[in-house]
Order: sequence, then C-alpha cells, then structure tokens
Amino acid sequence: MPAVVMCLILFFPESPRWLIAHDRPEEALAIFAKYHGNGDENSPTVQLQYHEIVEQMNLTRSENPWWDFQELVNTRAARYRLCMVIGMSFFGQWSGNNVVSYFMVCNPAKSTRKAKS
Repeated sequence: MPAVVMCLILFFPESPRWLIAHDRPEEALAIFAKYHGNGDENSPTVQLQYHEIVEQMNLTRSENPWWDFQELVNTRAARYRLCMVIGMSFFGQWSGNNVVSYFMVCNPAKSTRKAKS
C-alpha cells in the first residue's frame, strides 16, 4: 500500500500553504479556485482562505527557522542541559522492562534448566 501512495502522490497538487511560502501565490490561488471556488479566483471563500494563509505567514515568519539547532550548543549551560536530556532519555529507555526485552532469549524453552533426577 505505501508503494501505491508513493506513486500516486506525484500527481497530487502542492499545498497552497507551501506554494505561498515559496513565493508562488498565483498557483496557490489557482488550486484554491479549483477545489473551493468552482474555478473562480475571486470567490469570497477562495479570497478568505488565501488572505488567512498570507496573514498567518506574515505573523509567524521568523528570522530563526525551526531547523536552527545552534542554540542547543552555543553556551556551556546549553550543552550541559543537552547532555542531561540525552542521558535521562537513555537511562529512561534502558531501565526496567526494556533491558529484559532486549536481552531476552528468542526461545525461552531453551533457556530453562531441567532438574536433575
């Protein structure tokens, strides 16, 4: 099923939000008009959706994009906090049942000792 989706997704239109973010507003309006305005770019629904996305992007546009991880390591305190989070995550995963599950023998019948008679 995923292979079918991967092949079919090539024929899907881009998201209007993505198009507006990449300075292609005419294409975004055309998609809105096709799916929400019966082909009319001046439809109130189309214009409302387009202006809402443009306004939202103008309000949330940031000079610091979400993929900038420099703040995690730029100071000694930030590096310390990062190491603490990684350590707590590691020990949280490797405590209790996870260790037993990881090291459990595949066939429990082989691991049991038979009593000597």
